[in-house]
Amino acid sequence: MQYPLKNGNAQICRYEGKDFSVITMWNRLSAEKGLKQLPNWLKNKWRSKFRFFDPDAYVYRYGNSAAQCSAVIPVPKAGVYRIYHFFEQKEETVTVGEDLRLTLNLKGANIGLFYVGNDSVSFRNHLKTIKTEQKKTEVFFKEQTQKWNVPGAPEYAPEEWTIVKQGKDPIVKDGVFSCVSTGPDVILRPRSQRIFAAKDYPLLIFELQHNANKETHFEIFWERRGGKMGENRSSRLKVLPDKQRKMYLLDLSQHPGWINQITQIRLDPVARPARFSLGNVRFLDPKREVPVPAHAWLKGGNSITDRKASAGLLTGKLPAGKKDPFISAVLPVAFEADHLKTVEFEVKLSPGCLPYGQFFFMAAGEEGFFKEKSSVRYKVPSDGQFHKVVLNLKNHAMWKGKISKIRLDMTTNAPEEGGWFELRNFSARR
Repeated sequence: MQYPLKNGNAQICRYEGKDFSVITMWNRLSAEKGLKQLPNWLKNKWRSKFRFFDPDAYVYRYGNSAAQCSAVIPVPKAGVYRIYHFFEQKEETVTVGEDLRLTLNLKGANIGLFYVGNDSVSFRNHLKTIKTEQKKTEVFFKEQTQKWNVPGAPEYAPEEWTIVKQGKDPIVKDGVFSCVSTGPDVILRPRSQRIFAAKDYPLLIFELQHNANKETHFEIFWERRGGKMGENRSSRLKVLPDKQRKMYLLDLSQHPGWINQITQIRLDPVARPARFSLGNVRFLDPKREVPVPAHAWLKGGNSITDRKASAGLLTGKLPAGKKDPFISAVLPVAFEADHLKTVEFEVKLSPGCLPYGQFFFMAAGEEGFFKEKSSVRYKVPSDGQFHKVVLNLKNHAMWKGKISKIRLDMTTNAPEEGGWFELRNFSARR
């Protein structure tokens, strides 16, 4: 994810290590001058010299000794972060506040490479290793030949969207872009386009809310190398009116036009006059991660009342004395069990609930009830606080194929006086 500053005059590539990030940033304005020549230029000039951390990801640069740009990157929590400027061989520490945004500056240089992590002993020790390798081999050292666990997925922050057609009154507030569509063809484009391989990121995830008086549809168009935008390179999804934003998933893996390198996208968020709001838009690899929207849990279940989904949070009540309360969901995108080996979520239980839960799953094609043999049990405190649960299914005999239905028993029995629960951030991961 990137948040460009100073008129968007920055682009970054981000790769995740175990407990830190590696960020490459360059001056977007100078880079765009040679964008059309980029593929041959990479192959002929810099492929062997500036290759960073992923065989498919290359740093490139264009001559501009007066480059001045900055970018803001999101970090997971407030605190002190250590930054190592690789090319300049210098370190600094920066304190990040509750806005969780860290600013990187690139001044008087074509390109910057930054290591960013919590100012911990382990990260400082890792930097010592990097500096040693750097002295021995300049920019070509051991980490360049490794595949990183989580390559930077294409993301579009709310600040990046501009109205092209049939929209007015744009506002960006609290991490959300909102505006009024004045017709059936409102069009948004990002200020800065990403270029990425379609096969690597076929899962589109976005948060949307609109106040039209009936359902409408969201549509994405894209341009790829060898093909311009058009109806044959687009996909749409039904979106319902609601007072709260919902997370939607759109699987493009089977679309015949989702191939080659994606070079541009455009969004038509709603197809009728309405005020709408749009949260983060991102593309994921479903073999690495598949989130489950909160509203996917709203229908199926037992002994649960007053279920509500709002901004990624599911809440519900556990009626007094009811046994076997659970929620279930039909997944909008199936979990590929061969690739996704863990399930994780955060749950909050009211005091008095028994601290035992159970996760059930069912493969595509299976019918009937969830079975005990296709489940895993866990413990979680019932103290009115959120607790993260991570379930390792790597060696589970029934975790195979495509998982299409899931069920979660937050507790075995509701308290005699009744109780409640909250659930967020449910996903399957590699």
